[in-house]
Amino acid sequence: MQELYSITFLTPCFCGGAEQNVAETRASAVRAELRWWFRVLGGTKEQEKQVF
Repeated sequence: MQELYSITFLTPCFCGGAEQNVAETRASAVRAELRWWFRVLGGTKEQEKQVF
């Protein structure tokens, strides 16, 4: 069963998949973005391990 969500991005989102006409966002990509922001905002590796 596939669920649909309405999401508003505050920054550009490049979320293409195999089918170029349909936006595709994967959980692993979202997690990677969150980890990147965590590091940029000053989180340490130990803190990152606890959160993720």
